[in-house]
Amino acid sequence: MQDLKKILMKTAERVLAAIGLTEDSIKRYRPYDPSVRYTSRQLEPYDALSDRFVRSVEMCFLFFRIFERHAFGDVSETYRDNLNPMEKLGAIRSADLWLEMRHIQNRPCRTPLIPWRRRLA
Repeated sequence: MQDLKKILMKTAERVLAAIGLTEDSIKRYRPYDPSVRYTSRQLEPYDALSDRFVRSVEMCFLFFRIFERHAFGDVSETYRDNLNPMEKLGAIRSADLWLEMRHIQNRPCRTPLIPWRRRLA
C-alpha cells in the first residue's frame, strides 16, 4: 500500500506539471484564423496547446485511477465509472465535462480550446 501511495504522489506531481504547461500555452494563446495559411513554425503554439491539453487530461485520468485503487482497492472498468466517485468526492465538478474533454483529442481539426478553460473555472 505504501508503494501505491508513493506512485499516487508522484503522479500528482506529474499532473500538476502537465497542467502548468497547459496553462502556460493558454496564456500565450492567440485566436486561430482558419482562413490564414500558417507556416509550420506558426502552428507550433497551437500544436503545443493541443498536445499539452490532451496530456493534462490523460494524466488526470491516470491519477484518478490510481487514487481509486488507493482509496477503494479497485479500479473501474469505464471512464464514467471512474469519474462518478471523483465527482461525488468533489475532486471534479462534472463527470460529463471530463468525458467531453477526453473526447477532444478525437477532433480531426484544430479548434479553439479557450471555451474549455472558462467552463473549468
